[in-house]
Amino acid sequence: AMSVAVYLCTADYGGGDPSADANCSPAPGIEVGVTADGAPLGSITTNGAGTATVDAPDGSHVVFAETQSTLPSGYVPNGSG
Repeated sequence: AMSVAVYLCTADYGGGDPSADANCSPAPGIEVGVTADGAPLGSITTNGAGTATVDAPDGSHVVFAETQSTLPSGYVPNGSG
């Protein structure tokens, strides 16, 4: 299983780990599309801690991308992939 964490930041955190930035907080309810080796695995939704987990084949290249329509107004993806 692989996990992804989504954070909402009120200011550009400049990269690195958003969980360590006071301007960022976990983002619950965000839909995330998942592919493994280019094949869609479906969508997952972040929980109250801003995380979601998906099963993917061992050794596969997994890509996560937020579904922009599920982001709160005023926020845009930064670092999808």
